[in-house]
Amino acid sequence: MLKNYLKIALRNIKKHKGYSLINIAGLAVGMTCCILILLWVQDELSYDRYHENADRIYRITYAEEIGDAFDHYAVSPFAAAPAFAAEVPGIIAYTRLWQRSGLIKYAGNHFDERDIFYADKDFFQIFSHEFVTGDPATALESPGSIVLTRNMAKKIFGDKDALGETLNLSADGDLQVTGVVEDVPRNSHFRFNCLVSINTIQGRRAEFLDAWLVLAGRSYLLLDENFEAKIIEQKIAPVVEKHTGEDARKYGTKMFYYLQPLTDIHLKSNLEGEIEGNGDIRYVYVFSLIAVFILLIACINFMNLSTARSANRGKEVGLRKVLGAPKRRLILQFLIESTGFAFVALILTINLIWFLLPYFNDLTGKELSMANLMRWGVVFGLFGLVGFTGLTAGSYPAFYLSSFQPLETIRQKRQKGLGRSALRNILVILQFAISIALIISTFIVLKQLNF
Repeated sequence: MLKNYLKIALRNIKKHKGYSLINIAGLAVGMTCCILILLWVQDELSYDRYHENADRIYRITYAEEIGDAFDHYAVSPFAAAPAFAAEVPGIIAYTRLWQRSGLIKYAGNHFDERDIFYADKDFFQIFSHEFVTGDPATALESPGSIVLTRNMAKKIFGDKDALGETLNLSADGDLQVTGVVEDVPRNSHFRFNCLVSINTIQGRRAEFLDAWLVLAGRSYLLLDENFEAKIIEQKIAPVVEKHTGEDARKYGTKMFYYLQPLTDIHLKSNLEGEIEGNGDIRYVYVFSLIAVFILLIACINFMNLSTARSANRGKEVGLRKVLGAPKRRLILQFLIESTGFAFVALILTINLIWFLLPYFNDLTGKELSMANLMRWGVVFGLFGLVGFTGLTAGSYPAFYLSSFQPLETIRQKRQKGLGRSALRNILVILQFAISIALIISTFIVLKQLNF
């Protein structure tokens, strides 16, 4: 039965080539815009989620209240993390990150690098990074150890195996390469090229490594899966009072420590001292809504074109009803036909995305590729989009056309009023209203960007 419906749908598509091309083009443009926006949304939502223990990693944030002023920072005193790990149950590991730039020297070559971080030995126990060479358990254990990313190792050493080699870093002298890891994914809230053992500066930087009143850098905790962050936050308060209570009263300030989920940092954090500019969850909501509106415009356009040519399909519906075709079969036929349009439009959409993706990356600053479309979740999502578009776009025409009465359509008595549907007029108004709203919003955004 389904095979017969497909044959009828294909015959109708071939019979009305001009109409079919217009419908397919309209759906393809709408689906292209929708998918590009959703790829951006997917990338924004994926930040830091590649870590194996992402749901158990928290950043320590520090806040202070002086009088009526309340300041909240992404950085915290470096003395806090080891004290919390030692005195509060439920904390498995900690690492501190101190960011700086430096001049790397090797074999007469000089490399001025900015993304250098100093980290504690448990960094790789907390964050998931694939090692090319080296042991993650000991790579940052000894003073004078440095771990490079694959690109950084190639930049400094070429094709030579970097493991065990010695390079010179300004201010820290000679460092030995104890590991090479794959490049940090772009969907990370911080990216490093070099990781130096924080033990390298333990003796020289005690003034901020062991200080409670100096905002030194970022600190992260890995929590036991049986402990909730809110409970640990409560247990942290007595530790803070123990180490800083006297100083806080002396300077007339209140000090607070919070645990911020790693997966909230990119989209839900705008604290002072962020490593780099973050995104905003509100943009994700807005653009998701825009994607839905654009797809809705394409579906409404399909409905309007389908109902506009209903006079031409009226005789077909009437004859099939006279021959005994039940209404449900006609509805199914029209829905299969519209889904077929959506599937052909998807093929065109994929080609449009392939062509537009480089320009879209330039516009958004992303590094999306066609590989993003080849993931199983995305593939199923695309087929789901075809089904949703086909059913949404074909639902009204299917029920509208299948409701024609056989004698009226054959005698052409309804032709005069076929195009005068109140719902169709509402759809046209809605289509233009959404389009005008999006155009006005675009002009406002452009004016703001040019301000």
